Amino acid sequence: MKKNIFITFLSFFCFLLHAKAQTAANAATPVAVVDTLLFKPYVGNYKSDMGAIKVWIENGQLLGELEGSESAELRLTEKPDVLTVVGMDGSVTFTRNDAQKVVKVTIAVQGQNIVGERVE
Repeated sequence: MKKNIFITFLSFFCFLLHAKAQTAANAATPVAVVDTLLFKPYVGNYKSDMGAIKVWIENGQLLGELEGSESAELRLTEKPDVLTVVGMDGSVTFTRNDAQKVVKVTIAVQGQNIVGERVE
């Protein structure tokens, strides 16, 4: 009888330890949740001398692509309308008109500035 009580107690203790470890692991992994409504003003097509630039939302991420290049994730920064290009040392700056509509994009990557005017 004592053996059964001991085994039950030991099982319960192991369960609590496992549950606490999982909770600690989940708490240590921060999850950034971004409202994709913040991305909507940037979504569209832009025309530049280097080719077409496309900006879209996919799986909760803002992505950008210069024609002939691979797409890259664009992340918000502390500065309004300035985003960072994930995986590259670069930034994307969106310019608004007087009506606060995004009308231009400037991509600064690898020492180059590529300017695109919004076409839609």
